[in-house]
Amino acid sequence: MAILEVGGGTGATTSNLIQQIGPAQGIAVLHATSAMARTLVHIEKLLRPGGKLLLLELTVDCAAVSFVMGSLPGWWIGQADGRKGGPLLTVNGWHRALQGSGFTGVDLEMRGGSPVSPNPVSFMVSTKQPKVRSNVTKTEFTIITKRQNCDGHLATNLQQRLSERGVDASIHPLGNPIPHGNFCIALVEEGEPILSQVSDDDFRSVQSIMSHSPGVLWVTRGATVECSSPHGSLMLGLARSVRNEHAGLRLGVLDLDAAGQPPLQESNAIMDVVLTLEAGRGTDYEFALRHGRILVPRIHVSSLTGSMEAVCGGRSNDEDQPLDPNWVEVDVQAAGLTRTDMGVVSVSEMSGVVIKLGDNVRGFARGSRVVAACARDKGNIERRVRLPAATLLKMPASMNFVRPTLFFSFYPH
Repeated sequence: MAILEVGGGTGATTSNLIQQIGPAQGIAVLHATSAMARTLVHIEKLLRPGGKLLLLELTVDCAAVSFVMGSLPGWWIGQADGRKGGPLLTVNGWHRALQGSGFTGVDLEMRGGSPVSPNPVSFMVSTKQPKVRSNVTKTEFTIITKRQNCDGHLATNLQQRLSERGVDASIHPLGNPIPHGNFCIALVEEGEPILSQVSDDDFRSVQSIMSHSPGVLWVTRGATVECSSPHGSLMLGLARSVRNEHAGLRLGVLDLDAAGQPPLQESNAIMDVVLTLEAGRGTDYEFALRHGRILVPRIHVSSLTGSMEAVCGGRSNDEDQPLDPNWVEVDVQAAGLTRTDMGVVSVSEMSGVVIKLGDNVRGFARGSRVVAACARDKGNIERRVRLPAATLLKMPASMNFVRPTLFFSFYPH
């Protein structure tokens, strides 16, 4: 095991750690930098894919520390990259910064032995992401910008990140000929929308991109979640129509945060989405980057009584009570929903696996696959249910858990 120490400070951590793992080891302290993203990128380059970064950092605002350290000019070194009030980051801040620099984010965080500990120091672990995805290295990419000599840090950062993954990418302005067969990443609306007042030449160029490319990721900004640029969302409707008419085209739309994120973080998000589209994985085509997270529009808020959020995931109050001798406890794998679930929840079929048996139960064992109809008078689907063994039926080994829960869905209520 080889560990490189970055920023040893006074050696307080090192002196204790060396006693356990040898004199050539150490642990990192990284907040003392004027450019956090640049520092993390430099460290990322020192690690092999899958290598671990260990951090010991102050992650909770501590007035006493700020009062003492605030008199030193080095305490304010992070103001240039948005760290106000000192150089420290919260755990979420570290998570976003790491994700934007080629790491997986904060994989593990421990603070004072408890998540709610008043101890302001966190021990965090992150992992360098794999460098090359073998299933995409044969595809060439074209990054399309709005104009020639575009002042685009995002385009150049994206090109560099793709190159580090072993993927060839060239940059072309909109209107220039695009190599046939290249997967396209269109940044033409990354700054401002063009489709609301598109010229004939630009529209023909958009048509050409979608006609001659196996796939396109169109990038907008501020056009969806917390929308500040509604004109930018025109591509969403156009893309849905094009996908219906051109079934073989992998056409996705990624909306960046209107407030802007570090170019490296945005380019990493674009790269992750476009490589997923190119590989044909998943069924999502609309994405939004917000606060370092990639969102998809699959969950819709409903004001109806008995919404899915209210119906699912309940915990039984009986779990801690002794089990009746003639009853069993089932871990629910699937449950049927009926029209009554949008009003007053009544009865439902469910399927699952037996995890506990009463002393008098015969014919079943732990792990038995079963189906039953059970009352839901408490108004939700509990993740574990208890019911008489006589009400259960065994499922065939070849049947999946969903199929036997469809009976009441088709039965007219």
